[in-house]
Amino acid sequence: MLFNKFAIMAAGLASSALALSPATRMERHQRSLAKRTDLPDVASVSSVLAEVKTNIEAIGSDLAGKLAAAPTTAITDVASLVVPAVQAIIEEVQTATSTVASATSSGLDLSNSLDKIAADLVAIINAVLAALKPVEQLISDLPLLGPLLMPVLGVLNMVLGLLLSKVSMLLPGVLDLVHKLLDNVGGLLSALGLGNVVSLLGL
Repeated sequence: MLFNKFAIMAAGLASSALALSPATRMERHQRSLAKRTDLPDVASVSSVLAEVKTNIEAIGSDLAGKLAAAPTTAITDVASLVVPAVQAIIEEVQTATSTVASATSSGLDLSNSLDKIAADLVAIINAVLAALKPVEQLISDLPLLGPLLMPVLGVLNMVLGLLLSKVSMLLPGVLDLVHKLLDNVGGLLSALGLGNVVSLLGL
């Protein structure tokens, strides 16, 4: 009975995060398009990826402040703060993926920018992990929180995997370099259910 109750809550929270109003979807789509305007050089691509990283850091800072002020024993209240934050991170990761894809489809050659793109990817992954570090601790402290967050964390796992896969197809060898640059993050990635990243990077 208790499991069913929390399953229903999880579905409701995921739906509220993913089923955005038409106006909100349009606003976010326009913002994404604005970030993905013509990318004439590698510096422009890197600039957008750096902006993605900065935006994720801001999302994490905002979430940390809200969690600090919230009663962390009320799991539904915690989940109602975490789900929208993760959804916002998902949108930023999708922007990063679209930026790389748009740049290459327009004819930009990234093959001589392996180190720079790898560093940008590492910065984005580290920003995601820093933003969600308090969430990992809460999941550990509150076992019933994990199932509530599973749907939205599953989407994050998928889009991060897509980003890495897309860049890997465009820049063979980039994931090996990302692996070398990341510092002992496999455990945190796994704890957050981000197994696609662990698998793709061989962590």
